Amino acid sequence: FPSSSAGAEEGPSPREGHSLSAVPGSGALVLFGGSPAFRSGEDGHATAWFNDLWIFQSLSEGALGEGGCWYRIPCQGALPKPRASHDAHVIVGGDGTACLVVHGGLVQQRYRVNDTWRVRLPKRNELTNLFRPAWEELGSADADMVPVPRFHHATCIVGTRLVVFGGHNYERRERNDTWVLEAGPATPVAAACWHKVAGSGGDPAVQVAGGPSGGRPAGLHPSPRAYCTLTALGPNGPVVLYGGSGARGQHFKDIWVLFLRVGT
Repeated sequence: FPSSSAGAEEGPSPREGHSLSAVPGSGALVLFGGSPAFRSGEDGHATAWFNDLWIFQSLSEGALGEGGCWYRIPCQGALPKPRASHDAHVIVGGDGTACLVVHGGLVQQRYRVNDTWRVRLPKRNELTNLFRPAWEELGSADADMVPVPRFHHATCIVGTRLVVFGGHNYERRERNDTWVLEAGPATPVAAACWHKVAGSGGDPAVQVAGGPSGGRPAGLHPSPRAYCTLTALGPNGPVVLYGGSGARGQHFKDIWVLFLRVGT
């Protein structure tokens, strides 16, 4: 779509490994990060990875098919490292304020990170060069209280909470730990701490399909796996996990339901 509004720009450069997240009910899409859609150098690594923030705003609220404009959002203060293959979700608070939450990913030096960042998103009438939000880093500085760097994991949003499950660690071993972070726009940075749940004596998960007898009692947990999916069934959950693959080439078709306690 062409740009046609004051403050709008031509748009982001070609890229891959970025995230594109919808802002519910606003007709806006949020683009963050990625790596160039071309390679250079003897090692084939991409150059000049991105940590820029863009919003595509439809001309008519809620109607992307009518066209729209790209706006680059200039951010102040410390910024997330340029990255690709990260997770990003839009969370909308009770007062309608929206924020983008970015977790993990691959940085240009070819290693995985486990940091989490939040930035407030502009409303339609704030899409001007005067809107300069600041990124905030969330989560504990204690390495034992944050998810280890991982890939091929699954994430979803439950209300204003970010949920992370499983995936591969650096040794490419499958994991089955579940972590929850309260990351909504109204949550103070000091209160945005990770909470480890299933697999550590926390909230039970119930297998509802795919096992030898169909269902299993509460208190069990999914086996370690990667390439699975997480889906939230409502603003308070529950969270549904499906499938994935495990060690020795196992492939799963089981369904697990995780009921999160209020406040975790």
